[in-house]
Amino acid sequence: MAPTAPVIDSRTQDKFDSFQREVDRMDLILEFFEYRKKAPLYEQRRKLIKTIPRFWYMALMNNDDISIELQHKEDQEALEFLEDIWVVRSPIDPRVYTIEFMFKSNPFFEDKVLRKVYKYSESRECKAQSGDSDGFKWGMLDFDWEEQVQPQSTTIKWKRGKNLSSKYPRKGADDNLPDELGSFFNWFTHPSDAFDIGVTIAEDIFPDAIDYYTGQVGCDDSDEESDEDDDDDDDDDDEEEEEEDSDSD
Repeated sequence: MAPTAPVIDSRTQDKFDSFQREVDRMDLILEFFEYRKKAPLYEQRRKLIKTIPRFWYMALMNNDDISIELQHKEDQEALEFLEDIWVVRSPIDPRVYTIEFMFKSNPFFEDKVLRKVYKYSESRECKAQSGDSDGFKWGMLDFDWEEQVQPQSTTIKWKRGKNLSSKYPRKGADDNLPDELGSFFNWFTHPSDAFDIGVTIAEDIFPDAIDYYTGQVGCDDSDEESDEDDDDDDDDDDEEEEEEDSDSD
């Protein structure tokens, strides 16, 4: 039987809340610190992978959430011309970003860079506050992505007969909640990001791009599951042997 929840007086609860806010503050400062410290490393990686053909194409295709949205062959062909992906963090709040796709000359569109901008609307509370030396404001603890961040649309200069957004439109009555993405490039041309492509790229693929390129992401989990299965099989074999010995007696 679970113990009864304790009755906490308001004074003690206030102390708990104050302590937790300090913990949340430190967590956020460390998150911002990590973004700043890793930025130069990503620049080094950028130079390292610059000459590797199809690096970002492979990294995207090796992510399950993105690859499922790349079912059209022409989308894949267009992304084979992708040379670089970069995540530009907002100077106001680095949890918000713009994602840049850099392309070499290709038969699909004229643009060299396609950007997906996530526009941040800072709360009144944050605007009224001054950040400390770590860039922290207390109002940041009330950050709400759904309320304060609005994905923007991008116009693509398609070449004649190559408009993949028109050829493979989104499917569904509600543009904000479509049933299918259609062409991957609809992520750029539509203001909404119903399939969380931006979050997947910025927070998952971009930080671990090399592991995605090499296919190493998820391998450890698979190995652990395989080891666990082997252990279970060994246990079953031992039990069967014990039963056989018991029957013999």
